[in-house]
Amino acid sequence: MNSFIRKTVKLTLFFLCLFMNNLYSEPYKYTPPEYMVYVDEISINFVNEVKKEFNLTLEASGGRMPNNVEAIGFRFGCDKQVTISEARWLLLTLKQRLVEKVNLHEKIRPFLAEYPFPPSGADISISFQANADRNAKNVEFVHEGRNKVFYCQQKREVWQYDDLLVESYQDALKTYDVADKPVIFKNVM
Repeated sequence: MNSFIRKTVKLTLFFLCLFMNNLYSEPYKYTPPEYMVYVDEISINFVNEVKKEFNLTLEASGGRMPNNVEAIGFRFGCDKQVTISEARWLLLTLKQRLVEKVNLHEKIRPFLAEYPFPPSGADISISFQANADRNAKNVEFVHEGRNKVFYCQQKREVWQYDDLLVESYQDALKTYDVADKPVIFKNVM
């Protein structure tokens, strides 16, 4: 019994010393990869410009960056009711501007999965103000994925989206003209 008590005391003292040592050690500091600093620079600049020019609010951000920068993504909210052509113009304009910002940032280039940074790497989605009239075909959410652009309207009863229109990214580009800014966005600045 005496030997059992000694072993228990020694074991207890060992763990106590181990934990006491950790109390006085410096806490773990996370150091992000170098490319994350550059992604943050680009993101902050991009979001501020979008807020100023279009009065959009950032709802979420992220991307695909396991070892390098594959994609940078943003979800914005817009307080306007828009048509398909207005949603198309805004989505493609934001994608184009993000791609341009990434490609002009020289320090991030070695960390890009692909240079020049492709439009498929700019993950932009936008939610718009809902229309109380369910028969109206206003776009409430637009996003691009799998080389297609999805213009959606929310089904209220199940909180899912119905596709109003799905078009290829290439078809969307054919009808897009950056200079043809919709009236709804001209008075925002």
